[in-house]
Amino acid sequence: MCDGVVVGSVAEWATFGATFLATIAAGVAVVFSARANALAKRVYADDVKVRTEAQARAVYPEILGLSPYKKGDAIPAPPSDWSMSQVGGTNLLDVSKTATFAAERLSLLDVVLHNGSGEIIGPFQVSVRDLTLQLSLPGSIGAGIVRPGETTTLIRIAIPYTEHRIVPEIAFRDSVGQWWSRIYYEPVQKLDAKRQRAYEAVGI
Repeated sequence: MCDGVVVGSVAEWATFGATFLATIAAGVAVVFSARANALAKRVYADDVKVRTEAQARAVYPEILGLSPYKKGDAIPAPPSDWSMSQVGGTNLLDVSKTATFAAERLSLLDVVLHNGSGEIIGPFQVSVRDLTLQLSLPGSIGAGIVRPGETTTLIRIAIPYTEHRIVPEIAFRDSVGQWWSRIYYEPVQKLDAKRQRAYEAVGI
């Protein structure tokens, strides 16, 4: 006893100290464990994002030709099988049994879509982007799937004649059901919900 205060034994103080330190250590461990778990989740999410985007980055359009036509000009068949080609903007074309003519002054964009990934994509859609005005032009077309490592047959899109810089813009669904868009060789972007609903509504 010291001045009326009972002082515990050394063993009691040692036990208290050990318990106190153990409590602190446990709390620190919990904090670090939570941080480690959060970091692991972020790393995993980043890894999934990178692997998911890797497929999308391997899908891109290629321009095979961009040709102007005056009203009444005959449009020659493409070098690939015409029956396997797709034609957009049909209101600008006068198609007969023997030939195709420009119904008005137009530009004709010939495009193919490459799937350089190891997974199937589709459905997909190809449209035309006016880079000068930063808007999409009429003439968008939809199509089916593209198998791994394959290229589509010719996609031919007719649009009103313009001297602006125009390029293909694609939208497609990857192998896990996510939708992407890409303007020519620009980086891929997640397709916004509004456009995704619009594409799904027309069955592509």
